Amino acid sequence: MKKLSCFVFLALLASTVVLAQVDIPLHNWTVPPYTVSSSSGIHTMTDATEPRAFIGLPPCRLLDTRNNIYPLGGGGPFAANEVRSYTLPGSCGLPSGTDAVSLNITVTNTQSNPFGFIKIWPQGGTEPNVSTLNWSTGGVTESNAAIVPLSGGGGITIRSGNAGSDVLLDVNGYFSDTLGTPGNVFRLTNNSGLYTIYTTNLSTGCGAHCGIVGTIESTAGGWAVVGFSFGATGANIGVYGSTDSTSFNTYGVKGVTATSLTTVDSWITAGVRGDGGGAGGYGVMGLAGGFGVLGRYINPSTGVAGNYGNLGTASYGVFASGGYGGTGPKYFVEPHPTDASKVIKYIALEGNEPGTYFRGKGRFQNGLARIHVPEDFRMVTDEEGLSVQITPIGSMASVAVLRADLNEILVQASRNVEFYYTVNGIRRTFKELAGNPIAPAAEEYRPLSADATLPDHLAPLQKQWLIQNGTYTAEGKVNMETAQRMGWDRIWYERDHPEPALRTQSPRKD
Repeated sequence: MKKLSCFVFLALLASTVVLAQVDIPLHNWTVPPYTVSSSSGIHTMTDATEPRAFIGLPPCRLLDTRNNIYPLGGGGPFAANEVRSYTLPGSCGLPSGTDAVSLNITVTNTQSNPFGFIKIWPQGGTEPNVSTLNWSTGGVTESNAAIVPLSGGGGITIRSGNAGSDVLLDVNGYFSDTLGTPGNVFRLTNNSGLYTIYTTNLSTGCGAHCGIVGTIESTAGGWAVVGFSFGATGANIGVYGSTDSTSFNTYGVKGVTATSLTTVDSWITAGVRGDGGGAGGYGVMGLAGGFGVLGRYINPSTGVAGNYGNLGTASYGVFASGGYGGTGPKYFVEPHPTDASKVIKYIALEGNEPGTYFRGKGRFQNGLARIHVPEDFRMVTDEEGLSVQITPIGSMASVAVLRADLNEILVQASRNVEFYYTVNGIRRTFKELAGNPIAPAAEEYRPLSADATLPDHLAPLQKQWLIQNGTYTAEGKVNMETAQRMGWDRIWYERDHPEPALRTQSPRKD
């Protein structure tokens, strides 16, 4: 019996010697999932850092305490309860800014007391109350994979608890918001009919920056958010913004630009800029029951609001499918030909009809003249409502219009003189608007809420009229008596307390 015990002892001793010399090859492993156990197991990366993308690396050995050939050196086996710290970025392709790493931790040449464990945590942080790896007897080789957060300086701390051991660290990827190889852009490919990215913020108190935010620091003209759509048919949209809320200050897409304009080309700064890509293209196209496109630039010095749309090749700076309304005049602006400090501002003609016109010059022969009606004028102008103005040139003459229709205009004069002519008409597709400029108010001047104030950007006479008609009080506050009579208070309430609506498409839960 003693001989058998002696044999078992020698066999164990031989096994320990073999383990001390065993080669532990580098291999790949599955990155641990983000799961949390209340009592033990791996803490998720999000327990110590913000969520980050995973960037895979070829498996690489960082540390083997048995020798000094790997990036973090050797140092010999850990003693019982010994603590060591290491800085990881710069080794095995880990870049500066790494937030967490996917490690495979191996212990060998283990001691027992009566058991041992490994803890790993961010350097300088609080030591966790759970272990990454455990062993129950000496002379064994054990391994486990874990996601380990790093400190702000990229460090980790390791403790070999209760018993000593040699430690090996292998890495096969990292979590970071910094790309180690800039060409390896963060990319998602979706081959389904559902969303590629769907974000939900469940906070009821978030006031701004609650969805997706893009920031750039380039001074060379980089783009924070870009949307491309290459579909040949269908409603292909580069960037689409939608909101279910009807509350005040709710936008599908909102663009804001700094009000400080300091550079030579600062005038092109815009909250939302749209450039048409070719003939018939749209820089910005808006379709809505309220505002299709709401663009407002408030001059910091004058408080005047205006819109800016960038004109693309054979396209439009601003295109509205439907009516275009504004509280101020409509300008076109030309550069001053001799003074760079000035511009020439002409105001568009305004009237009570959607008018059309063409004009030109002619001469009476034998007391008659025929004015040709251009084809484009015939296409857009209604037959009814034509008017003709004739102005003789050089000598006085009596003139008359004998016939006026969309094919030809026949005029007569008492002298054979040259003359100028102007022919006015009414746009056919909106002829019902002619002569009826007074219409029921919608939301043009309706206060946006009960605590709204008289808008500063309106003209002084417009402000006076809004006080006279009872929209605002003389103090510039909402006239609540008018608000109740007009039903605005009900509109505000229903807008701020919308009924929940069923979504036509819900994000996948799996």
